[in-house]
Amino acid sequence: MRISSSMVAGSYLADLHQQQEQLYKVQREAATNKRIVDPSDDPGGSIQASGLHTQKQVIDQYLSNLDDARQHVEHSETVVTTAQALISAAHKLALKGAGDTSTADARAALGKQVNDLLEEAATQANDSYLGTYTMAGINTNTAPYTVTRDVNGQITSVAAPAAAVSGSINRQIGTAVVKVNLNGSDVFGGAGSPVGSVDYFQTLVQLRDALNSNDGPAVTALMPQLTKLEDQVGVQLTVTGAGTSRLDRLQSALESQSLDTQKHLSSLEDADTARVAIDLQTAQAVYQQALQIGNKILSLGLGSLLG
Repeated sequence: MRISSSMVAGSYLADLHQQQEQLYKVQREAATNKRIVDPSDDPGGSIQASGLHTQKQVIDQYLSNLDDARQHVEHSETVVTTAQALISAAHKLALKGAGDTSTADARAALGKQVNDLLEEAATQANDSYLGTYTMAGINTNTAPYTVTRDVNGQITSVAAPAAAVSGSINRQIGTAVVKVNLNGSDVFGGAGSPVGSVDYFQTLVQLRDALNSNDGPAVTALMPQLTKLEDQVGVQLTVTGAGTSRLDRLQSALESQSLDTQKHLSSLEDADTARVAIDLQTAQAVYQQALQIGNKILSLGLGSLLG
């Protein structure tokens, strides 16, 4: 069969196109440092990579949930730590005021200090963080505690209905469900609190009033309640501490999973830099050789057939 000039030209153009495609593919691999850019680059590997990307997105979402949970749990711990410090300070003041040697003036001074502690505790009860109320159970958009004052502006009660300080707010973190809120009733007692709980605010009001009234026996009678309140708040501090430790363990596990997934993805998608450098050099050389062959064809007078 006679090979015509047009056949030679057509064969050359097809080969040149093939070399261009190969050069483009290697150049793209070098520019992106990715072995798989389009599914056609490796259909099987692309399917695997797609599944791993989905898995990585799920893990990243869990880590985001964990960060959110940690912020709330750690802030709750701060509020409870403050509440414990305040009741411990009140207990120490009560010990000073219970003695028979305390004078009316001394007890009045102690009463003023207790009142300051009460004011701070009331503020903590309606603490807000990131736009939500910390001790409000699931009703985080509304201040849970109502502060009532007498004509002199002193607090007479700090109270909340049970529904306003109860319920769980959870975050899904992997297979775990983590509670991220504290209920005011568990910390401060009052309505809806566990059986045997002590009312934090009522105890402080009673202590202040007993000191202001120079009533030593009444101050002494409050000692068991103050001790129990320290334990009551301490239990919730332990709860928040345990929550933080659990989040630490979950974060460690998720970060390990994320790293393993990323390593697997890299082994599928990432280009071998050394190999790509060699392939690029080879593809460029082959392409340049193809162009030189084309020039020779044109010099032989076949260029007119390529149009």
